[in-house]
Amino acid sequence: MAIMFVGYLQYQINKQLYNAQYSPSVEIKFSQDRLTIYNRGKANLYLLGEQYPGEGSFLPPEGFRLGPQVIPAGESIYFAERWSEWLKYAKGEVENSQAKWNYFKFAHQFKDHDGNIFVHESFCRFEKDINGIIIYPVNFGSSSP
Repeated sequence: MAIMFVGYLQYQINKQLYNAQYSPSVEIKFSQDRLTIYNRGKANLYLLGEQYPGEGSFLPPEGFRLGPQVIPAGESIYFAERWSEWLKYAKGEVENSQAKWNYFKFAHQFKDHDGNIFVHESFCRFEKDINGIIIYPVNFGSSSP
């Protein structure tokens, strides 16, 4: 009986170690001309939808209206067209704001290799400067399946 118990515990440990290797890992970076999503994990991810600030629900990723966008392990994808349109809106909001810093929340919905769906939230900060409005990435968010 004790041998079966030890075997079961070893199985659970091995299962957790295996799952830890393939845990999703997402990084989102903002720049003046694009929003880039990096898959830092060891398995493919599927981008199901994006939620830009002010949107009520997730929309299909830019350019992929017919299905999810695959992001291979260790690779990245970027979005420029929708990002540049949103950037115009955000800059107008910041210019009309009295605050020195303005934060905007983004959410991206993913599916991992096991079919688990999770949401990664990230924040983009705009700061007013004497030279204009400068964008700064603020990437503190959660990505738990």
